[in-house]
Amino acid sequence: MFFLVRKSVLGSLDELQDLDFDVKELLIGSNDSNNVILEDLEEGTLTIKALNQTNAQFSCTGELNLSIENKFAKSGKLKQGVVYRLGVYDLEVIKPPTGFDFAINVIRSKRKSTASKKLYILVQRKSSFSIRTVSYLAFIAIIALFLIVPYLGFQNPSIKQKFDEMPIPTDRSWSSGPLAMAHRIPEIGDNCNVCHVKPFEKVQDKQCLSCHQNLGEHVSNNHPAVDELDEFMCENCHKEHNEPLQLTRTDDSLCIDCHSNIENFSKDESSVRAVNGFNSQNHPPFRLTMVNPLFENGQYEWVNSRPIFNLDNPLKEQSNLKFSHEVHLDDEKVQDESTGDQLVCNDCHQLKDDQEHFKPITMDKDCRSCHKLTFDVFNPDLELQHGDLRTATVMLQAHYIREFTDPDLRQKRARKKIRRIPGKHTNNQNCQGTGLECGRAEAFKEAEFQFTKSGCITCHEVTDNNTDDILSKWFVKPIKINADWYSKAQFDHVSHLSVKQKNEQEVCLTCHDVEKSDVSSDIAMPQRNKCLECHQQDQHNSVELSCIRCHEFHFAQ
Repeated sequence: MFFLVRKSVLGSLDELQDLDFDVKELLIGSNDSNNVILEDLEEGTLTIKALNQTNAQFSCTGELNLSIENKFAKSGKLKQGVVYRLGVYDLEVIKPPTGFDFAINVIRSKRKSTASKKLYILVQRKSSFSIRTVSYLAFIAIIALFLIVPYLGFQNPSIKQKFDEMPIPTDRSWSSGPLAMAHRIPEIGDNCNVCHVKPFEKVQDKQCLSCHQNLGEHVSNNHPAVDELDEFMCENCHKEHNEPLQLTRTDDSLCIDCHSNIENFSKDESSVRAVNGFNSQNHPPFRLTMVNPLFENGQYEWVNSRPIFNLDNPLKEQSNLKFSHEVHLDDEKVQDESTGDQLVCNDCHQLKDDQEHFKPITMDKDCRSCHKLTFDVFNPDLELQHGDLRTATVMLQAHYIREFTDPDLRQKRARKKIRRIPGKHTNNQNCQGTGLECGRAEAFKEAEFQFTKSGCITCHEVTDNNTDDILSKWFVKPIKINADWYSKAQFDHVSHLSVKQKNEQEVCLTCHDVEKSDVSSDIAMPQRNKCLECHQQDQHNSVELSCIRCHEFHFAQ
């Protein structure tokens, strides 16, 4: 018979402790012979024998009685929904959880105990040794066994090896707890000297760095608090020999102790803000890492910046991409080419193994299946080279010059019957002129269509250089899609994809509002208010969130 007892913790009326017992009868009383031991009870035992999940028989011995509305009983039946009094405790039969046969609440009330206090009589007995003498001998034995003997072994490996073969303490007895799993390696083993070079001295950073050689710094070299951080050691944040095993401190004070007074380290309020916790009052708005184009000396470069959050002047992405989330998520306008289903976020945005960032979106992997780069309706299987403007224009010239120079290809082209395709212009079948002239003219005409009307210009920003040379007339601005909007933070997408009564697509759209986004310059990254919906500090039923869950300490320079 499996009994569950939910007992109030001493000193608290709200906190309960679950106790389970596999016994035929449950014994409750004040002495050690009972299953459930309760203080401030009269002498005796309450025995409970379960009949079913809602009823049980009880009997009391000694001075114990159960009462209902001041009616006392030594035996009887317990029923669900009735509160029974047992001295200063209230007992109530409750519905047992799965796996238990019977369950009962035992709640300490505010009634005063009537149990008589026991009197203990001290008897002085004479001994051949005084208590002080025994204490001194015990103290000397402890010093010898747990300090002098281990220290001798610590200083001399040969002595330590002999001590290991004997049933006496070694320097391992100094350990306050087991090693973390990450440090249980053959190179360390049971040899404390690997890390503790000097006895009774904290482990020095050089001992940590002898193995952890590729660690990034906590902050950049120009951080205003570099001098203060230099005073800290690895062991200030990484505590070994703890139980439960937890090598890295996770408490918020690890960060807030400094960041709550960040103005002491930096007078530039535009670069850092004080943080006292994660809520709207104590945590500043999130800063996005922007990737902006810079055109200098005829070349495009991309530079990162972290502008101040401004709700009145929202930021715009400058990726040089033309894209509409609204169109691509409309099942009446766009469907999966192979299944006909509506496109979902995961069709294009696929997580990397780090569960935070996404694989780069490319033309060949994500777009070409729907957006084919065909250019000649007479040769529908041919596609332009993507990503190289010069190669694409040379390909156009080479193709059309060959089409009109080769007599056989020219005749086949003239005899073909073609069907007009929406969004495509009609290529020439016949041309009056030499093959070279016709080929160049048709190539220029197709390039003009691709770069100014429909084709490359659909997704790309294209500028006209006002020349007549097909190889230099148009310039396609390079595209750079931001891959890390919050470069100073970390985020686990997988743990956030499970929400009750929502599928993966609905979960994505809960945080990323893109269903009405018609331009690629819209930034759909969630801000602080979105995270606070679930992670508001000090709010009832809020999901706990510590600083280091979002912020890394060691980052690559």
